[in-house]
Amino acid sequence: MALFSLLNRVIDLGSEMVMGADLETPATYRDIFRLLENGGDN
Repeated sequence: MALFSLLNRVIDLGSEMVMGADLETPATYRDIFRLLENGGDN
């Protein structure tokens, strides 16, 4: 249960960071981390 909660929080934080940086809207959870890695560059 702790791991599930941790993963959910990491996804939530990544999503907040994407929104705060005005990057494109992610379509999947994978996209959140792709956008963070690339800084919005495809």
